Amino acid sequence: NLFFRRLGMLERWGRGNRRYADSRTATPPASPERLDGWRGAFAALWCSLPVAFGFVIPLLQLGGWAFWYGSRAFTNELWGTIANTFVVGGVSAIVILAAALLIGYIARYGRGHALTLLVRTSTLGYAVPGAVIAVGVLAFTTAVDRAGALGSLFLTGSIIALIYAYAVRFMAVAFGSVESGYEQLPPSLHQAARVLGSGSRRAYFGVELPLLRRTAVAGALLTFVDVLKELPLTLILRPFDYDTLATKAYELANDEQVASSAIYALLIVGVGLLPVLGLHRLLQRGGGQNQELDRPYS
Repeated sequence: NLFFRRLGMLERWGRGNRRYADSRTATPPASPERLDGWRGAFAALWCSLPVAFGFVIPLLQLGGWAFWYGSRAFTNELWGTIANTFVVGGVSAIVILAAALLIGYIARYGRGHALTLLVRTSTLGYAVPGAVIAVGVLAFTTAVDRAGALGSLFLTGSIIALIYAYAVRFMAVAFGSVESGYEQLPPSLHQAARVLGSGSRRAYFGVELPLLRRTAVAGALLTFVDVLKELPLTLILRPFDYDTLATKAYELANDEQVASSAIYALLIVGVGLLPVLGLHRLLQRGGGQNQELDRPYS
């Protein structure tokens, strides 16, 4: 996973500021070929193997354990864990999206190599293991608390430090969605708004941000899913007695209560699938809405 993330960072560095707005291709698109008989059956079986062994069979096993042992898990502790997960995931997604929108604006209209390097550096956290980021954030918050500026242990072990660490870790997820949305917007939109008398703030909030709405929501949903399943960072930086679905499932499995952890694992899968389904529906609804903006521009 880390290897492929670093490959993605190298690809972005090599591509630089070049954009590819023209969707036309020199070769015609490939036409699908219908497979009948044993060839069709073999192709369907072969393509279903990764889904079966990677998702369906483990999900059935977890479902069986949850059916037999799940009734004892529906306590106030479970509902508190779900609430903690939604609170930290929702707040983190909002904070990270707001920062990604600001960085996206700077990356689009900022000038200078130093500013470009600063923008790219802010998204490198996705290639760093969560435990490494957690140790770095812990050292920083401890130094701030020892300075006495905000009181003893105000940041260390608080939800503020946890959300800050999530922002470092998953900024690239939200920024990638925002950046892809910006690449579909011709610069003439902002220039036309300025020519018509709008200031930079009004041009952004009145013209660009509504057009970035779908990609921004997509980035927030993807960030929420990543925060939902992040384990090492959460284990190190979470406040005392503050459990999420990921940490609770890990603790039970680590105590050799694998069957009891099934309900938490299933909830992670279910809660993680809801934003993905919402994202799929959002992209389907907006598929043909911005066709004029998809045309090549000079």
